[in-house]
Amino acid sequence: MRKIYLLILVFIGIASILCIVSCSEPKTLPVRSISILEDKTDKFLLKVDIERIINVYELNEKSSEDMGNGGLFRYLPITHVDYAKSIDYRISAVDYEDVNRLVREKEIKSFKNNIRSSLEESQTTYPNLTSSSVFIPITNELLRVKKLSASEKFIIVYSDLSENSNSTFRSYNEYKKGKDAVIEKLSKLKELPDLSGITLVIQFIPKTEQQNELYRVMLESYKSLLEGKGVTVTTEFN
Repeated sequence: MRKIYLLILVFIGIASILCIVSCSEPKTLPVRSISILEDKTDKFLLKVDIERIINVYELNEKSSEDMGNGGLFRYLPITHVDYAKSIDYRISAVDYEDVNRLVREKEIKSFKNNIRSSLEESQTTYPNLTSSSVFIPITNELLRVKKLSASEKFIIVYSDLSENSNSTFRSYNEYKKGKDAVIEKLSKLKELPDLSGITLVIQFIPKTEQQNELYRVMLESYKSLLEGKGVTVTTEFN
């Protein structure tokens, strides 16, 4: 009888320890980071799919399962210079059991509406620019995103990836030298560390044969250069 009593005490002790350990472990909530880089030097780009981007966050103010997710958003235009002013929004990840649901619903709606309004406004502006800096803004954003504490990191680029500046390419013939020549030039612009954990989505549909040839060279160059640093480079946006 005494042995049975001791066994019961042992089981109760083990159960208590397991409960304390499991209860003390913080919940890991998804925090998704999305950066939109839109090439304002090309007025023939695809239209930014706003609702598709918002859906990536999986933030649903009506769902207890999803309303605790966090999100980071940045919009950055690509222009004729290396640096441009960004628009940033964020919503913190929270345990929905510990927050006021009505307040959280408002936070989610505000986050989504801010993204919508910023992207809708960006679609109406097309500066007449004769030069472009694409690689530096993209790599700068890769370096910034690498430092973020997020469970998933996406950079979506709307661009043909064409460089047109004194420091890179000033004529179409330079692209015709091929991928290796392009990679050599781009590599000299910025030294890159390991960038694992980031997905780079490139969105562009060529309109002419020449555009297609140029885009293919640039896309292959980006893939070779950045995938070697751990970046997932794709043209598919799911």
